[in-house]
Amino acid sequence: YEKILELDSTNGLALAGLGKVKANDFLEYHNSAQKETNSTNLLSGIINVTKKITNYRKVGVARYKQKYDLNKITLTSQNVFAEEDFNLAEKSLIKSIYYDSLNPGPYLTLGTIYEDNNQPGKGVKYLLQLTRLLPDNKDAHLELGLLYYRSNHPDQAYAEFAKAIILMNEAEREDFTYNSTRVLIGPFLRDDMDKITDRELKKIINLFWISRDPLNLTPYNERLLEHYARVAYSILRFTTSNYQGWQTDRGITVIRYGIPPFRFRFRGDAYFNYNGTSLGKPETEIWVYEDKIFSFTDEFRTGNYQYAKNRNSQFYFDSQDFAADLLGDEKESYVPVFSGPEFDVPYKILQFKDLTKNNLTDVYASYGIKEINNQVPTSTFDYDHKVGLYFFDNYFNKIASDVKDTKFLSTKNIISVPDSGNLIVNSVSFKTKPDTGNISFEILRTADKGVAAYHGRYVVKGFDNKTLTLSDILLALNIGRNSDEGTIKRKDISILPNPTSVFSKSQDLYIYYEVYNLSLAGKGTTDFRQNIILQKKDDKGLLGKIFSPVLKTVGLDNEQKQISLTSNYQTEDRNSQVY
Repeated sequence: YEKILELDSTNGLALAGLGKVKANDFLEYHNSAQKETNSTNLLSGIINVTKKITNYRKVGVARYKQKYDLNKITLTSQNVFAEEDFNLAEKSLIKSIYYDSLNPGPYLTLGTIYEDNNQPGKGVKYLLQLTRLLPDNKDAHLELGLLYYRSNHPDQAYAEFAKAIILMNEAEREDFTYNSTRVLIGPFLRDDMDKITDRELKKIINLFWISRDPLNLTPYNERLLEHYARVAYSILRFTTSNYQGWQTDRGITVIRYGIPPFRFRFRGDAYFNYNGTSLGKPETEIWVYEDKIFSFTDEFRTGNYQYAKNRNSQFYFDSQDFAADLLGDEKESYVPVFSGPEFDVPYKILQFKDLTKNNLTDVYASYGIKEINNQVPTSTFDYDHKVGLYFFDNYFNKIASDVKDTKFLSTKNIISVPDSGNLIVNSVSFKTKPDTGNISFEILRTADKGVAAYHGRYVVKGFDNKTLTLSDILLALNIGRNSDEGTIKRKDISILPNPTSVFSKSQDLYIYYEVYNLSLAGKGTTDFRQNIILQKKDDKGLLGKIFSPVLKTVGLDNEQKQISLTSNYQTEDRNSQVY
């Protein structure tokens, strides 16, 4: 190629060929170390890493579960050669694109080396150019989607993967969306996989993705998007003449546990069996995750990397047995990736009987937003966000929800929380029938796309017309007859909750609840008594004395450790509001 370019420096094919050769050299030398014999200790002279053994387990094979500080990894490597290769590959590929803009190869290769060199954002520019020139090129959209995803632009990544899927033929689409997911589903179903029809399995796969969606407020499933990125990475990196990338050991590992945060390579000069027999010059890749390590060896230098077996690799550990054993308690690994930062908000979810329809339950979520001091005091607080409260059945079919686009919060709802400052309270709610399922409370901030999301199992209680029962008990900063936006409204009462449940001694503490299906006495009124016990948090044994004899309406018990408040009520309503 260099000879050709001496004669014609504008030859696009020669530039593309030279760029491809040097790109391959870069990928081989980048984060690599020469290793001549079997390694007895992975960490000796290769990397310095803080390792903490947190658990030891033996199921057919000894396995350590470890914790690695990835920020402390250093590598004795041949990166000086890799840097030269990268620079020449980049220069040649960019020139090739300039002189032959319709050849997709240089764009794709350029994207690969940028991604490998932790510069995915630089590759976006060139892959965008390629998708505009060749909009029907499936691999261009796959590579662009991967680069977007690795640059933390999930919205754009999702759009590109969707375009790539449309452009795939039927077999490719089946592999990408269905067969690759069998890698994840298989360890959960085990022997039952052979008994399930394709139609049933596709229903299970659909439920698998829905149940793992970390943010319902976005128009796409972040967990499924992560899977697409993993499959695209595997196809673009590990495909051989015999196997699609997702079918290889490296591809399967990526699909289950993600793209490795750190990876390096042993470039073998010579490698000997324990009896001294020369076995050739293998290539070995080491993948370091925060809590586990895998190794893959290309024993015959054919590009077919497989899990390293003990004594047949430059790695001291049997990764094949390790990977099989790991499926016992870690079938997959996923940490949500959002466009913006994750943050926490205090929140409380409460249930009351619906006062208009007997078979429904009112579910409220109240939450507190931290007040920003630099805002000019007005009647409203500028906090543009979307908030959602969702309830799903056991199969993650949505039963009820309340989703609001909220720009302003009422400053009438400011509460002061000890050690936390001021919070502005807001609430969302829905009505639903009693059921057991899954609940999700989520906030998506507009300014920086910050995310607060909470998910879990949940039981919506039923309140019938016969059983004497209480609603949830709500702790509040104020209760009144006004109707401020963001408060919890029950009939003509407006409640300003304190979602932290933390009060200072100088604050009034309001308690609100509802009691249902009281009996009416002879005069047509109810007659009931309330006992409230206040005690120190660490005195846990005293709550059993709820009905201990207390003669005074308000008084301390004999041990001076709890306060009792007794109140008598008569109301005309069988379903009474008490506060």
